[in-house]
Amino acid sequence: PLWSRGLGDVYKRQNLFNTSHTTEIIDKDLFEANISHILNIMDQPSVDGINTWFVSQAAKNIGLKVMLSGLGGDELLGGYSSFYKIPRAINFFKYFKYMPKFSDMTEYMGIKLNNYIFMNPKYVSLLKYSKSFSSSYFIYRALFLPWELKEILDPDLIEDGIKSLNLIEVMQDKIDTSSSKKSIISSLESAFYMRNQLLRDSDWASMDNSIELRTPLVDIDLLKTVSRIPLKNNQSLKKMLAMSTFKPLPSNIVNKRKTGFSTPIEKWMNQNPNLSSWKKNDYLSNKNISWSKKYGFSVNSYRDFNKKNA
Repeated sequence: PLWSRGLGDVYKRQNLFNTSHTTEIIDKDLFEANISHILNIMDQPSVDGINTWFVSQAAKNIGLKVMLSGLGGDELLGGYSSFYKIPRAINFFKYFKYMPKFSDMTEYMGIKLNNYIFMNPKYVSLLKYSKSFSSSYFIYRALFLPWELKEILDPDLIEDGIKSLNLIEVMQDKIDTSSSKKSIISSLESAFYMRNQLLRDSDWASMDNSIELRTPLVDIDLLKTVSRIPLKNNQSLKKMLAMSTFKPLPSNIVNKRKTGFSTPIEKWMNQNPNLSSWKKNDYLSNKNISWSKKYGFSVNSYRDFNKKNA
């Protein structure tokens, strides 16, 4: 089961490998019919997992019981932009780690300026967090930065929560500083983003449809083997994987620009009353705020409302 995007490529692969594909188009009506159920069966609020739920449902509809997922491939083979953005940021801002007061002042001025000229919130805090792999990874993956949370939740609650989580220090403990940059980022992506979000969301989304979802790329022996592969300059592990099949993938597939596995929620959520609580918040109402922040806020509000009225 696949999304409608890139159907031409699907048919080419079908002919190349003699495989059978089923296409299911997910439209607004199907989204509306299932969104309340999906939000209710999440183990905890998440901005991901809906895509996997619909694919699992499509697999169930055609009688499948087991699915193979490529989850873990980006963490294993360096497929995320974090593998080059984080080292680049650390190198570019390396001297500012010796000027913490200047970094704090820059963030403070950026927050104030942001009230008049909206800019990417991560740019506001870039100097402050581009000190190490753990802090750079934090700003790379954070949905909301600490100063943003104070715009939507009680400031005292946020301060206590951040101290309790101690997240950057916890991330630092996961790092082997003697490892390569790729290995450090791979461990961070695997330990936090993959384990805490992608694997968890894949679990509830597939189980709700009575599907057994297997993740063959999430394997410690495979990780140890891949980590020993010597790479030349600009050599890509993902391209090596694409060329390792008995019949290598065509160059137009191998060299295709990376795209996320996403659903058009941004287009649908504004018309759904269950996902519109963000409109009551001044900060989130800014048209330049990412839809994922609005969606994350609304998912949490929706689940809290249901619990209080259960």
